[in-house]
Amino acid sequence: EPVDRIGQMRDLFAGMEQQLGGIDRVIGFDCVLNRIDAQSRQLSHAVSKFYSERGVVGFNTYGEQFHAAHVNQTLSGLAIGSR
Repeated sequence: EPVDRIGQMRDLFAGMEQQLGGIDRVIGFDCVLNRIDAQSRQLSHAVSKFYSERGVVGFNTYGEQFHAAHVNQTLSGLAIGSR
C-alpha cells in the first residue's frame, strides 16, 4: 500500500523546523523515483507546492550510495535554519 507521501514530508519538515527554530532554505536532492511515484499518483502539483512553500531548491538524482548499497526513493538535503 502506498505511503502518505505529503504526510511524511510534513512530519519531516516539522521536525526540522523544531530543531532549527525555523527553516530559511533547503537544498534538496530528490531521487527521480520519488518524482515518478508522484506523477503516477497524481501528486506532482502537491509535492511541488509543498517544496515551494518551504523554500526548497535543488534537483532530482538517481538515488544515493550508502556504503555498498544503492538506495532509491530518498530525499537528501541541507536545511538552513532561520536563526
